[in-house]
Amino acid sequence: LDDNTLTDSCAKELSFALSTNQSLTFVNLGSNNLTDSGVKLLFAALRNPDCKIQILRLYSNALTDSCAEDLSSTLSTNRSLTDLELGINKLGDSGVKLLSAALKNPDCKIQKLGLNDTALTASCAEDLASMLGTNQSLTDLDLGSNKLGDSGVKLLSVALRNPGCKIQKLRLPENDLSESCAEELSSTLNINRSLTDLELGINKLGDSGVKLLSVALRNPDCKVQKLGLYNNTLTDSCAGDLSSALGINQSLTNLNVGNNKLGDSGMKLLSVALTNPDSKIQKLELDMNYFTDSCVGSLTSALRTNQSLKSLSLGENLFTDQSVPALRDLILTSKNLEMMRLEGNRFSADGRNQLISLQGYRPGLMVTV
Repeated sequence: LDDNTLTDSCAKELSFALSTNQSLTFVNLGSNNLTDSGVKLLFAALRNPDCKIQILRLYSNALTDSCAEDLSSTLSTNRSLTDLELGINKLGDSGVKLLSAALKNPDCKIQKLGLNDTALTASCAEDLASMLGTNQSLTDLDLGSNKLGDSGVKLLSVALRNPGCKIQKLRLPENDLSESCAEELSSTLNINRSLTDLELGINKLGDSGVKLLSVALRNPDCKVQKLGLYNNTLTDSCAGDLSSALGINQSLTNLNVGNNKLGDSGMKLLSVALTNPDSKIQKLELDMNYFTDSCVGSLTSALRTNQSLKSLSLGENLFTDQSVPALRDLILTSKNLEMMRLEGNRFSADGRNQLISLQGYRPGLMVTV
């Protein structure tokens, strides 16, 4: 029922359906015009023990902190709901403080919670941190596109170092983060044993911040498998540290450092890591990094022996037809490569055709130009 211009006028009927239907487990009401009064009726239905809803999508409606108390009551009593999406609403700090109180209830079963773009600041971070330190069910938390800032993330980092914290996936893109919170995050990655997916894109961690994170990534106890660092004002100054981490880390398989300024010298340093037989990287995203034809030789040489990389994104860089022979050779000789993305470079029509012709060269191979 998403994107159907639904309003509070239908909330009573929906509430009745949720209360009585014994088979319905998934409801998507995202991108509608439901307000606090409408969802309060829905939350009343969710408190009915006969309600079996497990997944509820309410993103992009017109919700504010006025519905948070009812929602908090629902989360404290409902035994079936495990996945709740509330993003792109205006719950604010006061609303999330109420939700955090409910999430500390040991009877709350929520495993996945979406709070992206809900007007949060550092003011609610202490409540979120307290919840993360005690909640035993929540494993996936999206806090992207808010304004938690360094001070807010420092508080969250402390909670993540609590051995009782179960978070496996944490999204913090576009949160006004800088290098000031990197030391706390690094400490967390050194200690935490559950976090495997960390999204930090569209912030300003900078080279110094990523150097601190790289220290943690070299720790054999670090369990992060997927790390997003796209659009973080990175240059070749941090590439050596990242390269060193990639050559040692045994858990990281997916790294996104797109939309930065690593340049050819940065690519050459990363290529050194890809020659290391201990590198476990399977997916590497390097779009929009000002790479030119000058670095292709280093990359092709590295991938000739690499046994792990399956997906490589090099879109929106500055490669020309001069790189086509080397890229063709890379695609043909990298037997484990399944996806090569090269859109938005400076190839001629003939150059694009030469690369596209490799599509399907072997089963499962995709080449996009």
